[in-house]
Amino acid sequence: MVMKNKLDDGPVKNTGSINLHLLLENDIHLLTSFSEENLLDIDKSIHEIRKSLKSILSILLLYKVQLVRTQYINWRSHFKAIAKQFASFRESYVYLQTFNRVEEDLKNAEKSSFIELRKHLENNYKLLVKENKKIKDTIRQLRESIITISISVENSHISSDLKLLEKSHRKTVQKTKQLFKTLTLSSSAEDYHKFRKWCRYLYFQEAVLKRLDKKKGVSKEIGKLHKITDYLGYEHDLQLFYLYLRKQFTDMFEIIQPFLLLKIKKLRKKVLALKPGI
Repeated sequence: MVMKNKLDDGPVKNTGSINLHLLLENDIHLLTSFSEENLLDIDKSIHEIRKSLKSILSILLLYKVQLVRTQYINWRSHFKAIAKQFASFRESYVYLQTFNRVEEDLKNAEKSSFIELRKHLENNYKLLVKENKKIKDTIRQLRESIITISISVENSHISSDLKLLEKSHRKTVQKTKQLFKTLTLSSSAEDYHKFRKWCRYLYFQEAVLKRLDKKKGVSKEIGKLHKITDYLGYEHDLQLFYLYLRKQFTDMFEIIQPFLLLKIKKLRKKVLALKPGI
């Protein structure tokens, strides 16, 4: 999973005209413009939705210091609830996608032993595609909810106080640094997942500050954040697949477990080697 680099939007010189609603505009437009045709590619559509929701949550965190506490909690809880609904939809595809990547690397394993697992994963995914009424209903509810919240954000007229935003950004930097320092190869999957979440926050906040033309020279570290989130995105998918196999396919789990653990370890090594200078 690779995030689109929002820094490509370029700086906005007249920062006084940039308010919170304008910064959320692209993501809100994407979330409200989905149609049934987008559901033909469930992974792509849900991935795009969840990516925009993560972007919005990151920007809201950046603007938290400028919002009334109840306002922040209300908006954030609505977006988080929407994001949670789509997490389960994507899992079925993640299992199949991860299995495809794993199968290619297991060159010494007996391929015929994977037939049952592949059929199971493919059938589950096809079933999800065919019975997507729930997804359609969820996207309809999402569109209605997003429009309501968008109107609320627009009517609040939250402008960009750069000093407060930079102060808020420093808190995100410190939190991300703190989480990185505690990581080791033996850290839990939850520790790495939490670090990845804050890397995403940091990435999107860097993009906002860059757009406001007040964050210089971030391209090198943005590149590292891209790699980190990419590595840990795959690591997280492997973790989900690992748990699924252990629960649903005990025999297959015995065969694939060593490879999954080794792959996870290598991805974590790559993350620790990057040492983001955040």
